[in-house]
Amino acid sequence: MASVKRLNDILTNASKSLDKAATLIQALDIHPKQNIRKIADLLVVIFEIQEQIHERRPDLIPPFLHDTDYARKMAAKAALKSKMKSRKRR
Repeated sequence: MASVKRLNDILTNASKSLDKAATLIQALDIHPKQNIRKIADLLVVIFEIQEQIHERRPDLIPPFLHDTDYARKMAAKAALKSKMKSRKRR
C-alpha cells in the first residue's frame, strides 16, 4: 500500500546505499571525483523530496534531527498548512 512513511523509508534506504557506493568508489579509485559528485547530486534530490515529506509528516524526521532548527522549521510548516486547511473548511 502506498504511504508517505513507505516512501520516506525507501528514500532513506536509497541514501544509505548511495553513501556505501561512494565509499566503494573512493576505495576502488573509480574516477572518484566525478562519480562521488554524481552521487552527491542524487543525494540532494533525495533530501529535497524528504524535506517535502517532513513538511507533511514531521513525525518522520529522523531522531538525530529532532532537536534542530530543521525539525522546528518542518513542524512550523506542518502547523501552518494544517491551520490553512482548517480555515478553508469553514
